[in-house]
Amino acid sequence: MRRFRLDLAAEVRRLVKTVGVVAVAAAALAIVASFTTDPLAFFFRVVGLVCTALLVVSVLVTVLTFRRARAVRPAPLAIAIATSLVCTGFNLAFAARLPAASTFVLAGGAGLLVGVAWSLTMLLFVDGEEVRGRGTLWYLVVWALTLAANQLTVLVTGRTPAIATILMLVGAGLAVANSAGLILRVRATERRRGATHREAVATAG
Repeated sequence: MRRFRLDLAAEVRRLVKTVGVVAVAAAALAIVASFTTDPLAFFFRVVGLVCTALLVVSVLVTVLTFRRARAVRPAPLAIAIATSLVCTGFNLAFAARLPAASTFVLAGGAGLLVGVAWSLTMLLFVDGEEVRGRGTLWYLVVWALTLAANQLTVLVTGRTPAIATILMLVGAGLAVANSAGLILRVRATERRRGATHREAVATAG
């Protein structure tokens, strides 16, 4: 539990720093945009280009490194859940029109199902005192299908407010279920490691 609190504090500090950097960059871009003939259009055009570049980079990084082992800790996953819920709630609070209850259930439920399935595709193992994870081929397949479905939906239907809300709810459900599923799997792996260690000690004694 102490390690979880330390990891959580570290993740919060990292998140605050990231938000600060983004805020400073946005303020600098807004200042630059104010010198153009159409500041608002310039601002969002640059933001769109940056987001596209980040998407391309994230795709390349995921494809090239998904099999690389990395630490899987509950604290960063808990932060991911909280961030997803807060951002979704914030967007819904300022939405001009809330979607129907059936949209919440269907879109959020679809995201939850995909998220649970995705959380099961990562191979978890114990490395020393730490639980680490490595993506499998199924991990990459689910990720690729989710990304493709998102992009195709936008291309075919256009990014209308209704479609944007549906995609947001699906994404929130996916993020929450995937992170929660991994937290449960990490805890189960840690319990098995503890039980194995106790059995070994008992046998040696």
